[in-house]
Amino acid sequence: MRSTSPADSSSAYARAPRGAAVRLVRWSWQHWRMLVLLFVTAVFLTLLAAGCAATCRPAWYVPTSIDHARLKADEQALMNTLDEIGGALNRGRTIDLELTEEQLNRWITARAKMLPETELAMLADWRHPQLSFLSGGRVRVAATVNRVGLSLVLSGICRLKLAGDELLVQVEAVHVGHIPVPAGWLAQSLRPAAQRGKLGTRRVAGSAIAFENDWTWPNGKPRFRVLKLSVGDTLARLTLAPVRRTH
Repeated sequence: MRSTSPADSSSAYARAPRGAAVRLVRWSWQHWRMLVLLFVTAVFLTLLAAGCAATCRPAWYVPTSIDHARLKADEQALMNTLDEIGGALNRGRTIDLELTEEQLNRWITARAKMLPETELAMLADWRHPQLSFLSGGRVRVAATVNRVGLSLVLSGICRLKLAGDELLVQVEAVHVGHIPVPAGWLAQSLRPAAQRGKLGTRRVAGSAIAFENDWTWPNGKPRFRVLKLSVGDTLARLTLAPVRRTH
């Protein structure tokens, strides 16, 4: 039996860690390479899924096209409605309105032809708008927008509510395609547009935007308020009442 000298033991001890270190380095590199590959694949698939979800067209999004056969009749119906509102308010009378989802969508779609000089017609970036009345006083508004070379469907669900001398718009959900977006983002983005349009924005708190319920009708400049407001499936009902002058 061969005895082992202290020098031999020291040499063997010194060689063992070096071999283990080499194996560890090789093992680590192979596994790191696999982990990096898996990470890159996961990021790619996530971005691909997000891109598909963002550019996906929701099944409920079926915007109305301009019905040229009905365009003249729709324009006349809009003018009649505006004249009725203006006539009632200028005479100091309350007026009840019933607006169907179908009719409003035809008006909004043809806004550039019917109301070419209004701010509503200037929203050229918002193409193919669609308005839907949902239960519980909720309204869903959607449109196609172009961003970073992509055609995206932006939609928001809002709840309308009269509270004292304010009209509250509570943003409940916002989506880009199928991807949810923080509801507060839409509320904050609506504030500058509302202020430019002189809609009397009072405040924005979180995902809610409050408007002063004191409006001015353009024809004759009578002041009025929304006295009643209800939104149901395919139909909205509202009552407009003149604001009585105090002097």
